[in-house]
Amino acid sequence: MRDRLLGLVPVLHPDFNERGEMFLGNYADLSGYSIGGFKIFELAGRDRAKAPIWRAMCQQCRQENIFAHAKLKSAAESKAAEQVLFCQNAACSRYRKPTVRDETLSDIRRAEREEQRQAELAAQRERDRAAQHAANEAALREEKKRYLRFANAQIRAGVMPEDENFLTFERWLKSSEHWRQEVLSRIRT
Repeated sequence: MRDRLLGLVPVLHPDFNERGEMFLGNYADLSGYSIGGFKIFELAGRDRAKAPIWRAMCQQCRQENIFAHAKLKSAAESKAAEQVLFCQNAACSRYRKPTVRDETLSDIRRAEREEQRQAELAAQRERDRAAQHAANEAALREEKKRYLRFANAQIRAGVMPEDENFLTFERWLKSSEHWRQEVLSRIRT
């Protein structure tokens, strides 16, 4: 009858107390039962409300634990007692259940700020890249103007673009800045 009341399965045979009572007042005698990986072996005392407190041994690490009757009762009635009862030994694998971190509003806001910062950085990089590209294009246009003065001077000197001695724009860019300035200064005079 006791098993049907609590829905517990005894480990071997339940241990009865000295008087052979199955109930301690209004509370069921849990000694001898195994709940959630703990073997309850004796009454440890009573709390302020005169409810029993039980001494139990963790079957994983063999550490003695003390549990209130209400905690054992709720664990026994639950479908997953291993998720309700935890060992008090910090080295035991049943010490505490793994924490599941839920995303809080501050986490969401932090992620939004980080996303906004990354978008601003990407926009800044794009602006810098566009400015660099524009500066490169402007410098290339200026260099082409300088080259056209030199190319026109080559043509006036009788060196045609089809000739192999004609200095192309690519070769012009490969030459040193000092040489280009020297040539252009001689063309002007």
